[in-house]
Order: sequence, then C-alpha cells, then structure tokens
Amino acid sequence: MGFRKYDSDSDDLLKYEDIIKMFGPRDKRYCDVLTARKPFNDGLCFMRAKCFLPDTLTDFSRLLLLILNTEARINSLKKSLL
Repeated sequence: MGFRKYDSDSDDLLKYEDIIKMFGPRDKRYCDVLTARKPFNDGLCFMRAKCFLPDTLTDFSRLLLLILNTEARINSLKKSLL
C-alpha cells in the first residue's frame, strides 16, 4: 500500500518527519527551515489529537486517505501499462 512509501522506519506509524515529506515544501531550503524549528511544547506530554478541532482532524484524515488512494491508483495504472 502507499502508506509504506511514507513510513520511513517501517513501524506502521507516521512520524512528524514522514508527514513533512508528504505535505511539506519541496524546496530544500524551505523544508530545512521548517524541520529546524523547535516545537513550543518540546518535552511536554499531551494528547496531540486534542490540539485540533474535530473538523480539522476529519479534514486531515480525508486528505491523507485521498493521498494514499491516489498513490494506490497510480501504482495500479503503472502496473497495467507494463
């Protein structure tokens, strides 16, 4: 499935860095700036899902599914062309 393409350490979980590769800027300079930023909550233990409104989580989930489904369709088309 397309998910494995983005799972950098093959643990079936997406890390922040994995998500940045999916949604982050393609320009290396901008990506470096983004990944070099320190989080304001570094070291704090909290439920990350509670930081977002339910609509935001739903939208993000739909976007992620759309990306993964598109990736699967692309792979299917590539196989059919071979």
